[in-house]
Parts: sequence; structure tokens; C-alpha cells
Amino acid sequence: MNYIETIDRMNEILLEAHQYDTIRLINNAKVKGGGSSGEVLAIICSLLKVYEKRFPEIFTLIKKEAKILYSISKKIGMKIKPDFDLLEDLDWA
Repeated sequence: MNYIETIDRMNEILLEAHQYDTIRLINNAKVKGGGSSGEVLAIICSLLKVYEKRFPEIFTLIKKEAKILYSISKKIGMKIKPDFDLLEDLDWA
């Protein structure tokens, strides 16, 4: 499973749980990342780290998929840290 499939699966899980705002933030992160798959992965993983710390009840829904994305990012040498500013930066109307 590649990272895009994993993100799509996360969105499916979140849709079933009616977590529309989280889906919107994830999709906005994909757009913000631009054309580089590494940038997209880094932004989404950073957003997931924020959810892991600030919204653990939502993170629990997608924990398995998040761990897959964290593993992929680690394999390519990324050190992902939560960026709490993403909650505001990705909150487009």
C-alpha cells in the first residue's frame, strides 16, 4: 500500500465517523504540499502528530494508517514533528 492509498483509507474511516473537518484538513494538506510527494507526506504526518496530541479520540480512529505513514516517512529519513499552526493554516473556508 502506498501513502496515497493509506491517506484515502484514512479519509474513508473519518467519513464513516462523520469527521468532516479532519477530512477537509487532510485534503487541504495534500493541496498545500504541492507537487512533491515528500512534501505532502511531511505535512500530513505533521498534521497527524497534532491530532495524536490534541485530538486523541479522533486519532484513535486512524491510528493504524497514521503509523503506516509515520513508518514510510521514517524510512525516507524524515523526522516528523507536530506543527500546531497547521490547524489554522489548513482551515480554508
